[in-house]
Amino acid sequence: MGINLFCEILRFLKLDLKSTRYRWLKADIFGMIFDVSNRFTENCISCFKPRENITIDEHLLPSKTRCPFTQLIPSNAEKYGQTFWLAADLKTKCLLNTFPYLGRSEELPSDQCLSEYVVIQMMYIHTTIF
Repeated sequence: MGINLFCEILRFLKLDLKSTRYRWLKADIFGMIFDVSNRFTENCISCFKPRENITIDEHLLPSKTRCPFTQLIPSNAEKYGQTFWLAADLKTKCLLNTFPYLGRSEELPSDQCLSEYVVIQMMYIHTTIF
């Protein structure tokens, strides 16, 4: 890729303004890339109708960035990164839904375990299949 094409692409990848960054981080720690992530997830949800077998798992995306939700998982080859919950169709391996794990959530009811909460959140959009 040439430098001119790279600069042209980089011009459109602006994710935030320095003047609004502090306000975003106080409201939502995932706020800087929330719009991009949300559009991607909406496309995944709208473009595919799931079959009866769905798998949900967490995935560590390796990264050495400094952000409040960076995870350390010593058992992985890449020890540091951001953890995302992913729901995928088992047969076609198409991504159905995703959201980041941002640490302990206030939305999690005290009588519900994390795995149950994640499954309910992932399948909330696809409730027509049940």
